[in-house]
Amino acid sequence: MKSPFDAEFNQIRERINFYADKYAINRATAIWQIWQESKFNPRASSGKAHGIAQFTPATAARFGVNVWDVESSLNGWAKYMRFLLDLFGGVYSLALAGYNAGEGAVKKYGNQIPPFAETKNYVKTILGNVSGGGDGVAASSGGAPKPDGGLSTGAIIFGLLFVYLILE
Repeated sequence: MKSPFDAEFNQIRERINFYADKYAINRATAIWQIWQESKFNPRASSGKAHGIAQFTPATAARFGVNVWDVESSLNGWAKYMRFLLDLFGGVYSLALAGYNAGEGAVKKYGNQIPPFAETKNYVKTILGNVSGGGDGVAASSGGAPKPDGGLSTGAIIFGLLFVYLILE
């Protein structure tokens, strides 16, 4: 079974990481989200969605994306995810749900994951892989984002220790 960490995908992972860093998106989330969307296939099509990041025509037009161009798609994906993360207060589960079902659906259900089986599975699969359920990516990519957008206990302790050392 293929994995997003197979050597054949080194170049595409580098590009995903570049755009994730450019727009301050967790790298592990980025890799698993694009893997979930297309298995890194730049020619993927599913219904109305196309390309490596599976843009619909309306969203592609909104973010100026050429769905058949990998760089354009990844840049557009990262811009859209940054927009969604900002819109939903940095909460990855809601940003992912917005990417899958549309931000309007997330808003309609009171800023919750919409009750659509596909969307719930999409968010669960990606965040499950990010948190260590998929080839140890969390450990190699800076750890998993908290689904609720908060900081992990380790990050809080590190921050407090850092502040203590600076002030001393």
